Amino acid sequence: MTAPAPEPSLWMILNGGIVPVGVADISIGEGLLQVRVACERDPLLPVADKVDLAVHVDGRGAPLRASARVQSWSGGRNHNLYTLRCPVRVVDGMASLFSGRRNVRVAPEPGAPLDAFVCVDGGPLVPAEVTDISRGGMGLEISPEDEPTLLQSRGPLHLWISFQPEGPAIELAGHMRRRWLSGTRLRLGLQFEHALLGAGADAAGEAVHAFVHGRQVAMIAALRQLGGEAQAA
Repeated sequence: MTAPAPEPSLWMILNGGIVPVGVADISIGEGLLQVRVACERDPLLPVADKVDLAVHVDGRGAPLRASARVQSWSGGRNHNLYTLRCPVRVVDGMASLFSGRRNVRVAPEPGAPLDAFVCVDGGPLVPAEVTDISRGGMGLEISPEDEPTLLQSRGPLHLWISFQPEGPAIELAGHMRRRWLSGTRLRLGLQFEHALLGAGADAAGEAVHAFVHGRQVAMIAALRQLGGEAQAA
């Protein structure tokens, strides 16, 4: 049986010392990280202030370091919340460590969008852009104009996606679990319906696993590289 992965820890490094924080939310690919700070330990950082972060994972050597800026602050009963803006590579790397999910969630490589086509049974294909993916599901962005097409049926949505520019398209299927408007785009959260993958289930599952694992390795490597650059500066 595989041992559980060690739990990472996140700190703010300030002139007055180190303050442990908890990850409340991560906006993959958008460069936003929301963290919780215990009220009694909150340094009360002003908006636009710079803060250094350190991530430590047991068995992975020295803490990884990166810089961020405070975008907003809100008070709570026991914890206050900071929204930090970080380099996209930092947030992507942290998403693989702090996703809080049974299945690791990753984003496509920045600057290399991952496109898909989605439809209901017998309906037209709707173009979509993948925002995040795990072995359990996928986040998509579509035009709100295409939503009525996908809501015609309560059945599963079928997706066709290629993880390599010249690679074959694989078929996946899933049920819509969330939908919300983000700017001018509609975001969908799908949970894969493995029972509906048919004879290609094994191949499709391995393709998803390979992509997720590859992105996780790349994101952690990028985060480690940025940490090294911060320490050398």
